Amino acid sequence: MLADSERYQRLRERTALVLGYLERLSADSTWAHRASGLRGSLWNALETPVWDKVMEVRLLACLDNGLWMLKQAAMEIPDPEARR
Repeated sequence: MLADSERYQRLRERTALVLGYLERLSADSTWAHRASGLRGSLWNALETPVWDKVMEVRLLACLDNGLWMLKQAAMEIPDPEARR
């Protein structure tokens, strides 16, 4: 089992990764606009010095939502093989 500080560090790293991907969404994508509030929540989580179970549960929910949004945005990318 991971120590709280190690689990917190891994969660912060995962948050930064998802946040980076959300920020790369094309401005033309409807998902970029939808993800703007979520990006703000993730930034706030990274900047919050307080760590507790409530914060962990909220952050995990945001990460799940962010990953879902990334999947939806990826499904809108046209397949170059389909154009041939």
